[in-house]
Amino acid sequence: MHFSENFKQAYLSLTSNKLRSILTMLGIIMGVFSVVAIMAISNATKVFMVSEFNKLGANTIFASYAGDGDNPAEFFTLEDLENVTKGMSEVESITAIQNFSSTIRLDEGTREANITATTAQYTNFSVLKLVEGRFLTSSDIDGNRRVCIVPDTYAMEYYGKTDILGEEISLYNYWDEVMKFKVVGVVSTEGDMFSGMMAGLELPVDIYAPITTIESFYYNDYFTRYKLQLKMVLT
Repeated sequence: MHFSENFKQAYLSLTSNKLRSILTMLGIIMGVFSVVAIMAISNATKVFMVSEFNKLGANTIFASYAGDGDNPAEFFTLEDLENVTKGMSEVESITAIQNFSSTIRLDEGTREANITATTAQYTNFSVLKLVEGRFLTSSDIDGNRRVCIVPDTYAMEYYGKTDILGEEISLYNYWDEVMKFKVVGVVSTEGDMFSGMMAGLELPVDIYAPITTIESFYYNDYFTRYKLQLKMVLT
């Protein structure tokens, strides 16, 4: 039987049973649509779940030095972070963290400060919201730049505004040496329950600065904590 005869017979079958043909086509169309819709919903659900798990830190690993602190050679260095990144293809992002106590020199006196020395990737692990300027960049880290990010509460208290980009802050280290840092960013403290509870108290100012700059300011080249994110794939 030739193709033309097959086609003719199929056409006659369809036209002679129009209702059945229409119902069959609707069934096929609805079946295909259902499969496509289920696949689309499934993919969207996977993306949403990965995003939500990432927000919860399910793919974040926190590493901290657990020694007695007597041997700085056992601490972490930026070279260690590079080796981790190169040696683990599963690493999505990694950042160093080291905290230092400092003092801000003001015209009318001083103010205590907590310095978070870190890298440009820190924002991948935090919920910091910039209201002015920017956060740290790789150029800041590589160039040992004397830049910093301050909270909006500090800006409002001492300058009466949040846009204080370009202003300089003088910080003391443990040996009463002074280094000036230029403000390149201001972060919001809105929604910070702890800050709200302590409103009115002169708490230490939280300052973020390049880890390379702070390490040289405090005469060390190591840190004791880092965080890394792993690539999360749901199957």
